[in-house]
Amino acid sequence: MVVFLPQVANAQNQTQQKNVQSCPGIPIVIDQEGNAYNTVQIGNQCWMKENLRTTLKPDGTEIANSELYCPNNDVHNVFINGYLYTWNAMMNGAASSDANPSGVQGICPTGWHVPSDAEWAQLTDYVSSKSEYLCESNTDYIAKALAATIGWNSSTTTCHVGNDQNYNNVTGFGALPAGCYSSGYYFFGNCVYFWSATQYNSYDAYDRAFAYNYADVHRLPQHRAQQLHVGLQCQLHRQHHARPHCQQQERGGYGRDRRGCPRQQPRSGGRCGVSEPDEGRCQCTMFNVQCSMYNVQGSKVNGQGVGIEIVDVYGKVVTTVVGVNNDSPTQINVSGLAAGMYFVRVTTDRGVVTKPFVKR
Repeated sequence: MVVFLPQVANAQNQTQQKNVQSCPGIPIVIDQEGNAYNTVQIGNQCWMKENLRTTLKPDGTEIANSELYCPNNDVHNVFINGYLYTWNAMMNGAASSDANPSGVQGICPTGWHVPSDAEWAQLTDYVSSKSEYLCESNTDYIAKALAATIGWNSSTTTCHVGNDQNYNNVTGFGALPAGCYSSGYYFFGNCVYFWSATQYNSYDAYDRAFAYNYADVHRLPQHRAQQLHVGLQCQLHRQHHARPHCQQQERGGYGRDRRGCPRQQPRSGGRCGVSEPDEGRCQCTMFNVQCSMYNVQGSKVNGQGVGIEIVDVYGKVVTTVVGVNNDSPTQINVSGLAAGMYFVRVTTDRGVVTKPFVKR
């Protein structure tokens, strides 16, 4: 199952394409809150391809306000970057583990777990062993192969993550620069830190760090109370949001969620689309679009100059709809989209509404 075809610069600074595979039989995983994530197979490991966006523990109870934050204090960043979690929140009461697999579910979806330091080492060792993933044939220069193609601040140095980002992400892992929180928000666009399930000492735990101005992936101990970006592109037990937590629209705006982050959109009534799809058309739920056409009820979209787009989880526009008629439903052909998580974004002179859906 080919997900997409990213590119990477090889040792001769040429462009090489590589097929990126979703995990066999598991192209999508849905967490306890209903958020959906694409998967990616890298070597013998199966990873979530996007960052965790849940505000709920596996038993359905809420993660404490003090244990998760919106990246850069902006709920709009959650769609792409996920939330920032403390180590304790991520572990959900489990003890440190350096086993492979770790055996720590933490706040991962059922059947998935928090990667240990040993599992991170397995990932980076595998990438280092493949010449097509290296920059300038240096086995340390693997960060570009794991970093997303968007969002990073720029660098003029060859092999840095921020240099010529079109050549990033040959593995499909897609690390994004969510920054961190430690008594304040830092480094959004500059770096990302992924927790492991492994303690370094009584205060710190190991993580993996990517930065726009580095070519390698750093293994660092970090204080566990910091709200670093959690490494919950979880792993499948076999080996080894996407909607934010929103409520109904409030009068005069969407208000704020329980973390104090501004709300972007109301929670849907359960069907895909900006409004309910026609009952005579394909029946598709919010998180399962198996049909080929996606319906947007234009008559329920207030305002003039309506524009409709479908964007992927990285914010890239994959479909633009023209000729929208406010008096009749607008159909969007999604048959050509690969399986995965997407958003329908409707823009009018009265604002923007975004709705998630999963194409299976």
